[in-house]
Amino acid sequence: MKEARHIATGRIVQASEVDYPEYHGIFQCPHCKVALRLRKEYTRSDGTRITAAFIHPPGETELEKKCPYRININFGKANSQINFPHSREQCFKILKRNFLKCLKNHSKVSITEYYSTNKLALESIRIFIDLNKKIIAAPQNGRYILELTESRSIEKFLQNKIYAKAKINSYEPESIHRKILLASLESELDLATQKSNSLIWGLEFLIYEASDDFIQETLDYIFGKYVDNKEIKGIELKYEINNLSIGNLSFGEIEKILGFQLSIVKQADKILSNDKLINTFFAQMYKNEYSDSNAVIFNEIQKIHNVVFQYIINYLVNFPWEYLLY
Repeated sequence: MKEARHIATGRIVQASEVDYPEYHGIFQCPHCKVALRLRKEYTRSDGTRITAAFIHPPGETELEKKCPYRININFGKANSQINFPHSREQCFKILKRNFLKCLKNHSKVSITEYYSTNKLALESIRIFIDLNKKIIAAPQNGRYILELTESRSIEKFLQNKIYAKAKINSYEPESIHRKILLASLESELDLATQKSNSLIWGLEFLIYEASDDFIQETLDYIFGKYVDNKEIKGIELKYEINNLSIGNLSFGEIEKILGFQLSIVKQADKILSNDKLINTFFAQMYKNEYSDSNAVIFNEIQKIHNVVFQYIINYLVNFPWEYLLY
C-alpha cells in the first residue's frame, strides 16, 4: 500500500515521502481504519530495489480482512511468523495515552473533579456522560461523519474563524500591512483543510477505536472545559451557567451544568441502554421521523446528539494535533 493517513495531521501521505521512523507517527488505512506499519525503501542482496510501502497487520475483523488495500500473501509454512515493530494494540495504546495527555494539558478543568465534592451533581453528570458515551460510540455515526465531510461544514467553520480575526478592510488597498495580513490569512487557510482532516479523524477515532473508558474521560475533559468557561447552554433552558456554587446544588442548577433537563437525560439514557432502540433511534434520526411511543424522547436525544457533537467539534477545532504523537 503506497499511501495512508498520518494520524497526527489527518493528511494522506505517500510512503515514499515519509522520512522518519515509525515511532514518530502512527499511520492508518483510510478504508479499514487499521494501524499500519511503514516499511522503508531498501535494496535486496540480489540488487532488487523494494519501494517504501505501508503494511497491514493480520486482519481481525471481516472489514479488515476484506480491505481492498490489503496485500494478501499465502505463507507456505504453517509456522511462518511476522514480527511487527508495533502491534495494532500498542499503536492505539500510544495514541490514546497521548490524546488524553493533550486533553489534560490543554483543558482547564475536569468536570467530575470540579464537582467531586457534590454527590448529587456528580451522579447527575455521570448519567449525562454515560448517555453521551452511548451516543458517540454508536457505529451508525459513520454517516454523521460522512455528512460533515461532504458538506465541508468544518472547513467553512475554520475559514469563518480565520476571516473573523482578520481586519483586512481597515487597511488601504495597497497598504503593505494589508498585503502582510493577506499573506498570513492565506497561510492560515492552507492549514484549515489539514486541521479539518485531523478533526474528522478525531471524531472517527472516538466512534470506532476508543474504549468506553477513554470516551468517558474525553467527554469529561471536553464538557469540563465548557463548564469552566460558562459556555454550556441549555436546549430547553435558554440561559448560561452563572455563579454556581459547588457546595449545595439544586436540580435546576445541575440542569444548567448539563445543558439539558435531567429527567430527559435519564429517560434517554434508559432508552439507549437497549441495543435495538439505539438502532431504531439512528434509523429514525436520519429519516427525520419518530413515529413510535418514544417519539418525544427520540426527538430530545436528537437534540442532545447534535449539541454534543457541536461541543466536541468546537473543542477539537483548536486541539493541538501536532503534539499528539510526539
